[in-house]
Amino acid sequence: MFGLAISIKDPILLTASIILASLQLLFISTIYAMLVIRLRSNWVITDIMQFLMPTLGGLIPSEASKYVMAINEYSPIAIHS
Repeated sequence: MFGLAISIKDPILLTASIILASLQLLFISTIYAMLVIRLRSNWVITDIMQFLMPTLGGLIPSEASKYVMAINEYSPIAIHS
């Protein structure tokens, strides 16, 4: 498409990355399911997860809060300035 040639440099690394990413998503969803399975109002856990996932992923900038700055300091994928 658009004259783009796609080549895979290391198919073993690509396969391992896909497997690890799939396992990570499986484990996150399993932990979430275990947290909310017995609750009548699971919106509390959902709200907490909706804050934690972007924060731990480094998507919320450090300037937002001193607490986010402390979390981003130890995040391997957050942008440090």
